Amino acid sequence: MRRATGVARLRAVALVCSLLAACTPIPTGTPDAARIVEPTSGSSSTQVAVQSTAPVPTVEPAALVVDLGKVELSVLKADLAKKLQVSEKSFVTVAVEAVEWGDASLGCPEPGMMYAQVITPGHRVVLALDGKQYTYHTARAGSFVLCEQAVPGSAGAIDLLKVDLAARSGAAVADIVVLSSEAVQWSDSALGCAQLGKVYSKVITPGLRVALELDGKRYDYHTGAPGEFVLCESN
Repeated sequence: MRRATGVARLRAVALVCSLLAACTPIPTGTPDAARIVEPTSGSSSTQVAVQSTAPVPTVEPAALVVDLGKVELSVLKADLAKKLQVSEKSFVTVAVEAVEWGDASLGCPEPGMMYAQVITPGHRVVLALDGKQYTYHTARAGSFVLCEQAVPGSAGAIDLLKVDLAARSGAAVADIVVLSSEAVQWSDSALGCAQLGKVYSKVITPGLRVALELDGKRYDYHTGAPGEFVLCESN
């Protein structure tokens, strides 16, 4: 009899606990940008998790937020978006570098054009879309140009530079990566890399500024006339 009475008491206590649990208020007003994640069918856990789905804001890296003078980064993106017929939001800012251009051509002269021979402070801005890079040259005064000029023989010149670097390092040409290549008008025959004790002709010399990479190191080559080049610096 006593055993039966004990069982009855246990059942009564269990019933009361069930009723209390059923009456517990369920929190409302789930925070915005959150969703309820139900336990999987194979899980033994009865816990309910709240997982945030708020989008992570994307901002330009602090290193790329610089003062471009009278040219805004958004202006360059808008100009390129118009040229390519895409959204301005499609572009990624790869690099922003302060530069002092050798003349008013901003480092991107057009054939047949004359430019004032005056040092022009500005920036080199690299934007990217679908793996392709677009380089703008700007002046703090407000002008800018999308520098797409190709130098005659540039492809062959870069191949020559790769061969030279491979010979210097003993590496294979295939291991050398081209980081960048741009048209330049050097202010003299030193090709922008004068050496102490040498005398150079003060003549505008068109060429290339080419950056190569090998085993994590960068090598800067400056070229002039066909077959003429100098390894300006390496680090």
